Amino acid sequence: MFKKILALAQGVAGLDEQAQLKKGLRGLAQISPALWERACEFVCEGRQEGVLLDVQAAAPRGGTLLGKPGRLYSHFYTHNLSNKDGALANESLRHRHQFYAQSDAATLDAALLVRLGKLLQAADGGDTLERTGAAVPQWLDYLLGDALFASFSETRAQATMVNRRGWDVVLLARLLAADGEAEEGALQLVFERRELNEYVRDNCLQRLLAPFYRDGELPSLLRDGLAERLPVKTYNAWLASLPPAVRNEL
Repeated sequence: MFKKILALAQGVAGLDEQAQLKKGLRGLAQISPALWERACEFVCEGRQEGVLLDVQAAAPRGGTLLGKPGRLYSHFYTHNLSNKDGALANESLRHRHQFYAQSDAATLDAALLVRLGKLLQAADGGDTLERTGAAVPQWLDYLLGDALFASFSETRAQATMVNRRGWDVVLLARLLAADGEAEEGALQLVFERRELNEYVRDNCLQRLLAPFYRDGELPSLLRDGLAERLPVKTYNAWLASLPPAVRNEL
């Protein structure tokens, strides 16, 4: 059994980024192999944009087969799925986890990540989406949920600067700009959490993406090398733009 698990892990880790990503979308093949192939072309090459409508038409089944990418927690429940659907979903999550883990997001093509987020959004159709309340496009919510939470399904680990290199507020701004959106939404996404339930609120995006400058937080941020991810000057400027009641709460 151990040799089988080891061989499986080595097989996952031995693929290049694009191969990992394609296998990370393989759950869609359960709907149609042709749909999966077109989805891969769209995400990896920017072609077949019309596939988003076809994927959306099958929602939320596509999202389920991709492991419910909109969630802000790691565990993926398969008890209500067939064995094949559950296996494909877990396989897709495993390969997307490896894609994120072996890549440095700072060097990845921003347009590719935007397309991945849009595909995840189309596949899930809002069925599992957990939003923080930030006024950003839903594809970005899906991308972050998938990269920082959902894709950790099998490991139950947490996102760190080691296993999710380059996932910071600078990346958020770059992704928004690549899709013609205002970069200011990056800060809002990092700190906004009014729509989150209590279960995920304290373990959401702030800890990884930027320091949350509160009493007692700085020592751990310094220890983990996160204290410089967002300059204090930039944070203070954003904080000053908020209504007094919101500033007091933060």
